[in-house]
Amino acid sequence: MVECWLPYGKTEVHVSVPLKSLMGIAEIKAETAPEPEKEVTTSIQNPIDSKRLVELAAKGKRVALALEGDLPSPYISFAAEQVIAELLATGITGQDISVIVSPSTTGSIGTDLREQVKTLERFGVKITEHSWRQGNVKQVMDWLVNKDFLEADLRVIVGEVKPDSVAGYSGGSSVLFPGLADIRIIESRLRQAFSTEGRFAVLEGNPVQVASREILKVVDVDFAVNIVSDPKGVPIRVFAGAVEKSWRSAVELAEKTYSTKIERGEVVVVSAGGYPYDRTLYRASLAAENALRLRRRDGTVILLAEASEGYGEPSFYKYMTEYKDIRNLERSLRMKWTMGGEAAYRLRKVMEGGQLLLVSMIPDNIARALDIKVSRTASDALNYVNRRAGKELKVAIAPFGSVTIFRA
Repeated sequence: MVECWLPYGKTEVHVSVPLKSLMGIAEIKAETAPEPEKEVTTSIQNPIDSKRLVELAAKGKRVALALEGDLPSPYISFAAEQVIAELLATGITGQDISVIVSPSTTGSIGTDLREQVKTLERFGVKITEHSWRQGNVKQVMDWLVNKDFLEADLRVIVGEVKPDSVAGYSGGSSVLFPGLADIRIIESRLRQAFSTEGRFAVLEGNPVQVASREILKVVDVDFAVNIVSDPKGVPIRVFAGAVEKSWRSAVELAEKTYSTKIERGEVVVVSAGGYPYDRTLYRASLAAENALRLRRRDGTVILLAEASEGYGEPSFYKYMTEYKDIRNLERSLRMKWTMGGEAAYRLRKVMEGGQLLLVSMIPDNIARALDIKVSRTASDALNYVNRRAGKELKVAIAPFGSVTIFRA
């Protein structure tokens, strides 16, 4: 037997797989920076295709610093501290700096980032969270963007670059779109481009990337910090400087880091990646669609997602409970698109092509409403699938399904 320990919330769960049944484990081999904090500071002080912040800033300038808040690396706030320190050295005061937490590509902000950014209060900066629905926005051409960011004289973004189911890759301009945009603009742009094809780790033709490239033409970003980290958020390398060049360099490394070769299985046991990847079922569901790349025809996905904060996005729950037929759901989304509705569509696609079992603390009544079978342990789920098949099925294991790029 092969004993596998997989991330689940802030702990791990165990599943045993016979050696003859195991097709492989999709491991991510990431060599983190020996001195992560030094890696952050060195990159900021040696930017790519850009002047240093101390040269870009000047006394009296208003600065907006946008932080990506969906899957925050523990080093996001540290990077923000280093940016602020450079700005203060130019004579800019804390009162001139607005720190804006962006919900990035999912519309939600991790609770742990709220704790992280509290450390920035000692600089006397203004800290706000942008909301897609209740954000303080201002119109610029056809866009509605966070007002504090738009009105700043110097604009800086800090993000973490990982494969992403919405933007292809997070970080970079996705901090602005959909991150700092308004829900009316987001829904309008993405409804027009709704596709049944997934966008995970896809940049070419990705409507989020198209929109974010457009927004950069009307909203200048003066400096960017893009962190490429391991799945737990420890930096591998950091690329700072011009927004596009630093992000492209980060994407190139992220693609190499998060790609792994593994054979398909009749059963895919996939963990969303533990907290914060599985803080809600909505967030974790993105890993289920990614697991389709590993599942054989009519196979089973066993999704490990604690969902300690519940099902998450209300529209996700609404679409999951109201539309049990994927074709009706697709028609509805083409008329009125929502981010949560699209996530529901992706999860229904997993259920349409085979069986889905969820290992979670989601209450039974919610699981029934969502039409999802829940097991309380990974071992129970795998045993159930094998009993139903009447044999030991071939199993593929994915510990960080939210961010792993599966290659054949």
